[in-house]
Amino acid sequence: MTQSHFVKQQAGSSPVQGFSVSGSNMYLAFNNLIFKLQTDGTYQKTWKHVSNREIEGLASDGSQLYAQLAQRGEILSGRW
Repeated sequence: MTQSHFVKQQAGSSPVQGFSVSGSNMYLAFNNLIFKLQTDGTYQKTWKHVSNREIEGLASDGSQLYAQLAQRGEILSGRW
């Protein structure tokens, strides 16, 4: 369990829109942010994409990460 807040909103909460685990890393997605954590909850890094679309799904395979975007069937991919 982490000891911090990744995303704060004034009105309501931010549901997780993507989650994936690969090896000793896990990835959480909120809106257009992806957080990389160790499986013990230790924060590693943040990635932000600028596409004016939210993430709707997340998958990982080794160091390759895939994010499905909302509104059209489009997938971003990259190595972490």
